[in-house]
Amino acid sequence: MNTKAHFIGMEEVTMKAIVHALQEQGHSITTCTPDLPTASIQHVNTNHSCQKHSREIDDKSPAAVVVGRNVDKHHEAVKKSQQVATTLYSYPAYLQAYATDKQRIVVIGNEEILAKFFAILIHVMNYWKRAFDYATLFTDATITPTVHLSDAPLIFLQGDITPFSNLDTRIVASIYQPHIVVMLDIPQYTCDAQAYESPRTILQHIADDIPKAGKLIYNKEIADLCTVGVKDREDVASIPFQTQVYKKDKRTGAITTPQGAQLAKTFTDDTSLQALAGVATVLQGCAITLPLFYEAIQSYAE
Repeated sequence: MNTKAHFIGMEEVTMKAIVHALQEQGHSITTCTPDLPTASIQHVNTNHSCQKHSREIDDKSPAAVVVGRNVDKHHEAVKKSQQVATTLYSYPAYLQAYATDKQRIVVIGNEEILAKFFAILIHVMNYWKRAFDYATLFTDATITPTVHLSDAPLIFLQGDITPFSNLDTRIVASIYQPHIVVMLDIPQYTCDAQAYESPRTILQHIADDIPKAGKLIYNKEIADLCTVGVKDREDVASIPFQTQVYKKDKRTGAITTPQGAQLAKTFTDDTSLQALAGVATVLQGCAITLPLFYEAIQSYAE
């Protein structure tokens, strides 16, 4: 895709992370805000940010304008973009367009298990020197960097079951148009229950939209996810996973895998073990077998 884009809403952590990752790949990015993580990012003067950006759209004609979640349709730069027919993206839609030729794997769950999932995933993939991209929504230093982009053939995307904004009202996980959906747990959902469907119904819709030859990987220990996962979908593989039976030493607390390998002490709680099983299941589709997976895990540390 064309690499010239202007980002609006840089006070959002995820927007900053995306811009930083794109710049590292040599993309031409401008923004409306100077308070950014790197001095190399171009920006316009905040005293006249909207007006100057409107002129910039006319003069420089960015191929795309990318907006954050807190930017609404009344923003001057948004209105100008629409007037001159510049392509306007929510940032999930921009990431989907960026990754249009990649295999897109969307991972859904509560933040605790997602943080563990991505930490384990990144460690194992790096251990075996596999090329991959990822984009998370974490707002702290749980994963550093929170977004990594390259020319890798696949990308892991943290999903969200809420509408993005009034500029793009689609569910975030659906915007990514995933080939593979991983459901680790029922995400926390704080929207007005009368205004939106239940989390399980939304997850059903996301699963129903998986294209032919796609996959749904789900935690069979969660009843609502089982309900979603057991539905028959044409040419979509439904793959359940569950926490494996590990031996635990009552004296030391050490945990041993079914293959006889001892896990790091960080894998002692149920959430960590569920995340471990989820990553192991997903990576088998990336030619990382269980023996390879457990070899990598021996050097994992939180």
